[in-house]
Amino acid sequence: MKFVNVADSSHNLANEARQASDLLVAFHSRLSKKAVNKPWEHTLPTRFYCIGEVDRTDYASDKDDPETREPHKRANDPDGVQGVWKVFTHQHDPGVRIYTTRKNYGKLQRDRGFGGALAPPSDCAEVEWPSLMTYLNELLKFDVLLPDGRIKPLNCRGLQLWSFPDSNTLVAMRSPNDYDSPDDNIYILHGGDLCVTWRGIQH
Repeated sequence: MKFVNVADSSHNLANEARQASDLLVAFHSRLSKKAVNKPWEHTLPTRFYCIGEVDRTDYASDKDDPETREPHKRANDPDGVQGVWKVFTHQHDPGVRIYTTRKNYGKLQRDRGFGGALAPPSDCAEVEWPSLMTYLNELLKFDVLLPDGRIKPLNCRGLQLWSFPDSNTLVAMRSPNDYDSPDDNIYILHGGDLCVTWRGIQH
């Protein structure tokens, strides 16, 4: 079996906390600092199976819109300010892979739209969960580029998008703050030039 190591490179809790906190402030353009810090990482699955590549991510956020941050553009987009929920779309560069749990992988195999077109189950990743993650936004939808070339939508309403402290791995899940037991409805984005900056999701 082929394994891809999707792991946070930092094991220092103080450093993780600083990275997670700084990313939250930069992404949301706000002064308050808040991140999750619970021992939930030990209840989550560690093996994830590749579906394909993620082509597009749609999400809702109340962040300051970087496209209309300059004062002379505010008149054309009064809702671009912080505190107003807005829908954003990010078109990913090639190479950003999307993984899910064994349970979700099995459901997609049985789905007529996905069945038979997923990456082979041997294409999996071992995930080392960090102690902290940064909340980014409320997820709406992924468009997945399947290995056969088709693009299929994956409805993710009800999930939130979180980032590893290194800002190179994204996790779609219910809020980790609500976790009392493992949840199989989890997706992980990793690979390519994926990263999160003050402008939002990049690449």
